[in-house]
Amino acid sequence: MKKFLPYIFSLLVGSIFGYLIFNSKIVNTKLLNDGINATAFQLGVFTSKDSAEEYLKKYPESIIMQDNDVFRVYYSILTNQKVINKMEKYLLKNKIFFYKKDITLVDKGLIKALKEYETSMIDVQDNTFFNLNKIIMESYGGNI
Repeated sequence: MKKFLPYIFSLLVGSIFGYLIFNSKIVNTKLLNDGINATAFQLGVFTSKDSAEEYLKKYPESIIMQDNDVFRVYYSILTNQKVINKMEKYLLKNKIFFYKKDITLVDKGLIKALKEYETSMIDVQDNTFFNLNKIIMESYGGNI
């Protein structure tokens, strides 16, 4: 029995540490969830890439993202609620019809651009607001 006691003890200690590590919020948010939640302003959904690209000519600052067998055209993707509200007002003012959609971002370039430029969008004029949105959308590297 003395031979098995160290093995049982090590299994017990390992199980306890494993339980604590995988149930901690720090590990769950940093390791298991690589993406961030965002609100996307979707202009349209298309079954063919050609149709989406044709529609993109109307709004060249937008991007196309493939979602299974459809292609979605997004005008903007944001995380800050004040900026989301401002974008909504901007689009309504310019009579651009949209649908707000909750998405999870994993594209590192887009996440970095959001962190850099999004807070600057809160208190600026429409032209600057539009240009900052364009910079954010251009940073998209194709991964969602």
